[in-house]
Amino acid sequence: ELYRVTEHLDKVHFWEHQADEVEDRLKRKAFESPDIKEFSKRVHMRHFAERISRLADEAEAVAERLAISTIKRTL
Repeated sequence: ELYRVTEHLDKVHFWEHQADEVEDRLKRKAFESPDIKEFSKRVHMRHFAERISRLADEAEAVAERLAISTIKRTL
């Protein structure tokens, strides 16, 4: 059981890291792209990217709490 939780925790860490990378790329493209002319749209894209990243961070926090709970349960 602990092995399976650890396996899923690794996946959550991986995808959280991927979300952080997507956030960075999206922010850069929003402010470097000549296609987005209005500053408000650039800020909106940045805010959207940050929200996605926060969601991934929250998923990672839940996964870590689950891992702690699983370890306590095995003791």
